Amino acid sequence: VKQDPCKAVNMGSQQGSWSIPEDQKFLVDNGGMVFPGEGGKLMTSNPQGHTTAVSRSIGDRAWKGSMGGLPGSLKLVRSMPETRYTDISWADRHVALMLTSAPVSYIPTDQASVTISDFELKPRAASGEIASRAACAPQNGNAQCTTIVVYFVPKDDKVVQEPAAKRAKKEAESVRLRHIVVRHMETSSPFDPVRNVPVNRSPQEAEAMLRQALQELILEAKSIKLPAGKKPGAAAFQPTPKFASLCKELSECPTAQKGGGMIGDLGWLQPDELKSRFGPAFSEAVKNLNPGQWSDLATSEMGIHIFQRIA
Repeated sequence: VKQDPCKAVNMGSQQGSWSIPEDQKFLVDNGGMVFPGEGGKLMTSNPQGHTTAVSRSIGDRAWKGSMGGLPGSLKLVRSMPETRYTDISWADRHVALMLTSAPVSYIPTDQASVTISDFELKPRAASGEIASRAACAPQNGNAQCTTIVVYFVPKDDKVVQEPAAKRAKKEAESVRLRHIVVRHMETSSPFDPVRNVPVNRSPQEAEAMLRQALQELILEAKSIKLPAGKKPGAAAFQPTPKFASLCKELSECPTAQKGGGMIGDLGWLQPDELKSRFGPAFSEAVKNLNPGQWSDLATSEMGIHIFQRIA
């Protein structure tokens, strides 16, 4: 069955739900009951007064009787997992896969779909934004909100393996980058050299600041109309007004103090220099960018970055 490319297919819609007839019968037959808990979440209780908010295959084995493998445990929670599947089209009709902890299910799937679309091919930013929104939901309180977004890259059946010599030459090429970095208190040097003040924010706060900045830069990039015949990468030679503004406002790197077209500019960097200065994760992210493209969030000893490949 073909799926709407903008519609999320929920593979765990029944988890934690007592609306399934088989679950209801199993619960009642074993002396259990259901009642609304804090925030409207359905809770289950057994004849001895113990409660749980988990149903079906996940949860404390002590609620599963002999199926849980613990002698003398109560037979109340089912051990039959819900199994569903859908055919994956690998970026044809499905752009991504999202795995979440139960509290994230409070975020409407259409909102999650929009976030995944906004941060296209930027899994760290998309995952962080969805988890952050879920954590702010009043019913979640101190619940652990975890999200993993996996993007599907379109399959190219015409890919031809490059000769080893050509591939090695390409991997050894220098790149020119501009960036915004936000430091946090868990870095090796939690100090802002631009404003000359110590940094006390958490890594999560730093990521939230950069996700907002990245979203604004992506929206700006989509609104720019290039002259006929001009390649997208050519427009990256000069920083945009939005980047210049955000770099001055947020970046905690001395490059933010450069003037004009050099603001945020890291200059030309060799692959080994990228690794030594910023780490392997940063270097790997650069390899997948074309000139003009913005990166996902990337971590180094300095802090958390977003960067654009200039050339």
